[in-house]
Amino acid sequence: MPDARRAALIRDGASGTLFNLAEFARMIEQPFAHDDGTAVWYFGPAAWDWKDRLASRQAPDFSLPDLAGHVHTLSELRGKKVFLLFWASW
Repeated sequence: MPDARRAALIRDGASGTLFNLAEFARMIEQPFAHDDGTAVWYFGPAAWDWKDRLASRQAPDFSLPDLAGHVHTLSELRGKKVFLLFWASW
């Protein structure tokens, strides 16, 4: 742990030593979300995992069903122009 970041990452609190998860995630360029009401955290992949994918400019392969239930993969469309539209109700 870099000495310059130690104070931001670790501090002593009334209940003992506290580790700042949000600051650590920022340090390794990891996306995160936290909900105080439910005390739930989500951590996405760290920068070393996703930066290489961005450099290649190729989307990772995935499979999804169409409305009729037939499964299609992105790799079967390689070399063609693809317009991907997605939506979430929440």
